[in-house]
Amino acid sequence: MKKFLATILAILYLATTTGATVHLHYCMGKLVEQNLWHNLKEKCGKCGMDKSETNDNGCCKDEHKQL
Repeated sequence: MKKFLATILAILYLATTTGATVHLHYCMGKLVEQNLWHNLKEKCGKCGMDKSETNDNGCCKDEHKQL
């Protein structure tokens, strides 16, 4: 019983301390793609413009959120 409780507590601890990064791609101000992995494409699949992480003035924008 003690081993089972220790295993459950270890799984609970790992689940709460491990995070994930969500990659969001916006095109023309609308969310068009979200992934758990980073997409290395340089161009947007919807409009064909260059993607940028820092420029908010362009058509497309990438954001990374950590959970």
